[in-house]
Amino acid sequence: MRKFRGSGEAELLAESVAVLQAGGVIIAPTDTLYGLLADAANAGAVANIFAMKERAEQAPLPLICADLAQAEQWVRFDAAARKLAEHFWPGPLTLVLPATTQAPAHLPAADGSIALRVPAHDFCRDLARGLGRPLTATSANISGQPAAQQVSDIDESLIRSATLVFDGGACRKQQPSTIVKIESGRGRILRHGAIGEQGIITKTGEKFFGR
Repeated sequence: MRKFRGSGEAELLAESVAVLQAGGVIIAPTDTLYGLLADAANAGAVANIFAMKERAEQAPLPLICADLAQAEQWVRFDAAARKLAEHFWPGPLTLVLPATTQAPAHLPAADGSIALRVPAHDFCRDLARGLGRPLTATSANISGQPAAQQVSDIDESLIRSATLVFDGGACRKQQPSTIVKIESGRGRILRHGAIGEQGIITKTGEKFFGR
């Protein structure tokens, strides 16, 4: 197990990007909780994460991106989504948006959407930037079990299955990201998390939630 030392070490970043390029899975802290990171464009790596988590394939994996420009390659932003992204990214807000034709076919949900965000975590953003495309960002836990706030919380089966494990201590934020689905300019909170509903309303207005 490797101790996480931040994004300033080029050797550590290069090693991690090489693992992702080879289809490996990395366990590392994000700005919210510990996550399973893999190349989202690699169907085999994504399938491996589903198996590791014992997760139903009908529940697509959320993604993290280096920046808004990278996110725009795989999902379409309307005015409301762009406003939220520009205000809350980097940060713990996941947006569920329509996939573009450039998105890999194994990623969208049945309704054609993808959930993604830009995390407030330098190492995660540097990994996505170094790889050149988004990463999976699902929590490092068996489906149905509590999310991991530190390495000691993570199931041993996940530790054994991962290619690299970075121990960065306890995560600073101990809540998951807030998930907002946007359709035709209207938003719906699918999961309450680190960003409260009032903060979203303040930025978008009451009508954003159809009120």
